[in-house]
Amino acid sequence: SDIHNKHREASDSVGKFVAHLNMGIAYRDLGEKENATLSFQYALKYALELSSVEGQSLALGNLGMGGSVYESDPTKMRTLIEKYVCMAHTLKQRGEEGDAHRRLGDLASRQGRHEESKEHYSRALDTAMKSGNREAAQVARVNIGVAAAQARMDELLTQVRQQCGIHTPHTH
Repeated sequence: SDIHNKHREASDSVGKFVAHLNMGIAYRDLGEKENATLSFQYALKYALELSSVEGQSLALGNLGMGGSVYESDPTKMRTLIEKYVCMAHTLKQRGEEGDAHRRLGDLASRQGRHEESKEHYSRALDTAMKSGNREAAQVARVNIGVAAAQARMDELLTQVRQQCGIHTPHTH
């Protein structure tokens, strides 16, 4: 009957989601980023078919939080992590949300966007404080301090260049 077919299709999607998620984790642990990425993408596809926000969050988290081919593409990585932040927030997963903000702060810092990195580290601190995670809060405080120092150093170097008449192309 039609109901049984729909049930079978849904349970097939659940099984495929779990299988692809687990394969992605195994591939990531083996250092096989391409296969890991492909498996996480399939897991995301089945989570979307199932309208499972939790499943989408798991797949996006694995795609965006390391071990995927997107690590070498900061723009894609940022997009994935931003989606993950939204889902973690929706699901009230404070730890995951804080980790994602820390990761966005790290990405911004590597690209020389220190004010933006400070913002993300502050959000990571906020989520750590709300969840009572002292260790994550301390890491966030250190990251905020480092980002502030980097931003200040950029300002000082710009002033020195201007005083010395050195013009450098803007890279940000």
